Amino acid sequence: MPISPPPPSPNAAVIGSSALVQGTSRRRLFAPPALDAVARSAGHGSDLIHYRREQYRPDRTWERQGVVTADATGPAALTRIGRSAALHALVPERDGLRHHVHGPSGWRPLGIVSPPADAVALVARAGGLDALVLSGGAVVHHRGERSGDGSWRWTPQATLATDAVAAPALTAGPGHTLTAAIALSDRTSVLVTSRRSAAPRWSTEASLPPATGTPGLAQRGDVALLALPNGTGFDVHARLASAGAVSVAALTPMSPHAGRPPGGGDGHAGPATARPGTDPTAGPWRPDGHVRCGLRDVAAVSLLASGLDGWFQALTQEGTSLFQWHRQERDGGVRWTRSACLRLDDRSPATIDPAPSIKRAQISGDVDTQPSADGNPRVTLSRSLTRSGVRGTDLGVRVTHSGRDYLLCGDTHWTRPLRTTRDSIAAIGPDGPLPGLPAFTFHGAPIRLMGGRTTMREYDVPLDTFSHRGGWFLFATSNHFLNHQVMGRSVLARALFDPAAIDQGARRPLRFRTLTTVSSRYFVNISCATLPGRTLPGLGVDHDVVALWGSGAYRADDLRLAILDPEPLSSRLAGRRPFPPDALGLRFFAGTSEGVPRWSDRESEAMPLVSGSFGEISVRHVPQIGAYVLLAMSGPEDPIGPCVTLRTSRTPWGPWSDRVVLLDWVRHGMSFDDPSSRFIRASLEASEPVGDRIFRGQRDATGGAYAPYLFDTRMDGDDLVLRYTLSTWNPYQIVLMEHRLAALP
Repeated sequence: MPISPPPPSPNAAVIGSSALVQGTSRRRLFAPPALDAVARSAGHGSDLIHYRREQYRPDRTWERQGVVTADATGPAALTRIGRSAALHALVPERDGLRHHVHGPSGWRPLGIVSPPADAVALVARAGGLDALVLSGGAVVHHRGERSGDGSWRWTPQATLATDAVAAPALTAGPGHTLTAAIALSDRTSVLVTSRRSAAPRWSTEASLPPATGTPGLAQRGDVALLALPNGTGFDVHARLASAGAVSVAALTPMSPHAGRPPGGGDGHAGPATARPGTDPTAGPWRPDGHVRCGLRDVAAVSLLASGLDGWFQALTQEGTSLFQWHRQERDGGVRWTRSACLRLDDRSPATIDPAPSIKRAQISGDVDTQPSADGNPRVTLSRSLTRSGVRGTDLGVRVTHSGRDYLLCGDTHWTRPLRTTRDSIAAIGPDGPLPGLPAFTFHGAPIRLMGGRTTMREYDVPLDTFSHRGGWFLFATSNHFLNHQVMGRSVLARALFDPAAIDQGARRPLRFRTLTTVSSRYFVNISCATLPGRTLPGLGVDHDVVALWGSGAYRADDLRLAILDPEPLSSRLAGRRPFPPDALGLRFFAGTSEGVPRWSDRESEAMPLVSGSFGEISVRHVPQIGAYVLLAMSGPEDPIGPCVTLRTSRTPWGPWSDRVVLLDWVRHGMSFDDPSSRFIRASLEASEPVGDRIFRGQRDATGGAYAPYLFDTRMDGDDLVLRYTLSTWNPYQIVLMEHRLAALP
């Protein structure tokens, strides 16, 4: 059944330049306070929604806090003020620009600030509030002061522009100064006020290039950053209060890489000093690089000088989706990177397959808690607890080496506590305990990565493998939470064991030796496949190569493609220490020219294949249909709902088809209408039969589907029957799903 979400209003912004703020209270000692944001509802509806994201762990997601108002007509502005750091919002509404405040009982409206407005910027300063209000093309400065009775009085101060083309940006600096950025048709005008002036007097400080959307502006001490949307990215300009050279920590030219992770990591730009530019209209502002976001135009940027290691952060509207970015400062280098997806508003056409995927069996664990028709416990395909000491696990990537099949599993919980979260592997056999289904034999000890300062805790998981000249090579993630990213980097390792030695009674880990870091940027999650080099135009290689489809920030990044030539690896295997990442010789898909792929040796030039919020990804070539198949999950607040999706492409780089929905896991996995078909925990009631209690944080939570990995495919008449593994969180197990596709995308 085709579905086409209604397109949003063209060029309408859902966030303004003051959409992102940081709190003052800390969830945990030494952790940065939470972030708050406001955004109009998807499709540019009239609801203004308040979101919050804790920062004490990078894997915390954006969560809805409530609706500020159901009458918003434009992007709102948010700030904190006072000893209680209360949240204040100014919201364009039908009857005027209204002031709202957040208290113990939620949001409540106050008075009207001005007549109806298009957009607004807001900042707290000197015990009051300053706002720049856009109405038509006019930008007017308003000042809000609290009266003795607790009410707020707003008065207009000055008109800053009459021909603005986008929402203004505003920030406060030392000495109660204000800086404003106003997008005009031919330039961006930067204005400032004098220090400690009771009635601020505005003057033009600089004229910078024009912006194609709402600019972002933030200041930390003497350093101010300005983000100017420019097509599918934004240009960054920086200013220091003092003249002359700029310290490296404050301002370093944009680097294609972040700080150096353990084991060598990606390279980065060396220390540099910014020198005054030659453009006399730029005043004290200097270029600080261009940030390429994705495939969608950037409509708005909200900048924040946060307490997260002193980094600047941004909330961007890309198309109609919302992403959070970090400006990472590590080892004298600077790199902007996505850190989270607040909303994936993908309004491209999609198809819901009439018959959803069905669960065939549970792979891991001893007990399948899904209710059975006869009341007897369901059989699992491994009995991993009794036979191998595996209580629960996730992921489930099917790989092949030397003609044998294996299942790579992620954070695994064992009967031995010291092995907690250590990854596992299982051998796959043809005949399992259920007719027509395979058997899985888990090795009785974990996988172990050696060398390269790799870590083996949560989120440090195996991703995929390839074989070359008898060797078995593994891609895996390591160093979780490095640089405040969920998955810090990916590494390449080589097996030091005979895979035929997998034994459910074994007690010795299966060892891999780390060879090098692969990426800490765009290829942290990886799915790979071996294919002939001659099928890749422009690469100039005839022998087999390894295609890597990757995503960077966990569940927040686009899909990209790289090619690894495995031949040079042979000369690197003799050494005992990891070799530099550059020695891998990765070639990155950098777009097409007249239909022919262009390849670059710079990861910073890797072009997205598909926009999204990808985390775990699975790409495999399906010979029955002569196409590549991509399995992934939908994103947060996705118009198609919480789903497992499929795309196809005739070539590794695309174009990729629109999404096909295979499974709505809330509707068909939690099965509220039919508890007998439920295999994902749907409630916390004591009567809920589905679920297990594997570890803290999981045992008292409902379930959720993630990590669909293609298992195998076959043709049945004209139908393609595919099976894939799926993780369900609670139960903390892997299940085997099956789907019948009658019509291929």
